[in-house]
Amino acid sequence: MVHWRGTVANAQLSAENAAKAIIAIYRIPSWSRDPLGELEALISNIPGDLIESVRELAVIVRRLAPEHGRSTYGEPERRLTPWEIYSKHDAENALNMAGRAVEIMKMILKALGLGIPSS
Repeated sequence: MVHWRGTVANAQLSAENAAKAIIAIYRIPSWSRDPLGELEALISNIPGDLIESVRELAVIVRRLAPEHGRSTYGEPERRLTPWEIYSKHDAENALNMAGRAVEIMKMILKALGLGIPSS
């Protein structure tokens, strides 16, 4: 049995943490699963050439934020468990978005002189 739910859940968390890595440069991140507001609040502190990247990251985290609840609790009103919600296509989309979020985070950190050391 393939666990598409787990892929979506971990992709959501990866994107959330990528956003929170940027937020943490400027303030303590909240425990929110959707840090969109926090990213938007930082725009005035972000160098101009990075603003579009931060906005792209914000779009990704906003899109994936609801998946935390869905991948954990399912859709009770529709009587669906988390394992019944997701398909391979959903998992691939979430994984691609998370990968992009991590790329953006690394690029921003590098541009700010806070790059991640390569292994």
